[in-house]
Amino acid sequence: MREEEKKTDLKGIITSRQCPECGHHEVGFITEDGIFHPLRPGTMIQTLRPLDTRDIVGNGRHNVEITQRPIPEGRPHVPWVPDPLWGHRNLRVKFGVLLEGLEPITQERYRRGYMEKLEHLISEELETPIPVILDRVFSAPHLASGEPAEIAERLWEDVEEIRKPVRQVGAWLEKRDEDSLRKMIHPLQAGALEQGSVDRDLLQKELEALSLEDFLEML
Repeated sequence: MREEEKKTDLKGIITSRQCPECGHHEVGFITEDGIFHPLRPGTMIQTLRPLDTRDIVGNGRHNVEITQRPIPEGRPHVPWVPDPLWGHRNLRVKFGVLLEGLEPITQERYRRGYMEKLEHLISEELETPIPVILDRVFSAPHLASGEPAEIAERLWEDVEEIRKPVRQVGAWLEKRDEDSLRKMIHPLQAGALEQGSVDRDLLQKELEALSLEDFLEML
């Protein structure tokens, strides 16, 4: 261990990644500034709070391993989706958001990420006028006036389908039980959730490729 590492107290969240140099799987932790620090023999660690097993990715029978490449320096935007949904592409894209920073997930924090996602999709739509899309999906072209943030807020206030995913994720975060999972994935059954290895980068690319109309139709 380098001398400067011995003198520096670091705090972060344990995660795993593929080493960008050799490609092997390594475990470490990401600090708030987005820097990955590998855990090696001799590294001293300290647990700051009791570990809740519900916080472990893939906990339970929906066992999905999530790998992650290094996050660029600066405050990261981390792709996030409820743990059981990582293995199902449509659910991953429907509920997936980019969250700023590494704070614990809450319903309000998810709502902010969800609204940023909606606003971004509105602002990025170039091919089809927003009133046309809202008329196709919700028969509500009158909600399409104003800036993207205003349209997103108007949709949140007036369209029940827009608010529903946030309520469902909030219920799952609170209970993490089969009933809240079943309501979140309806009409699918829990058996349809695939297991496997998913890279967070994949979700980020899927969200970047998502169109406003496709997202609204998922709701």
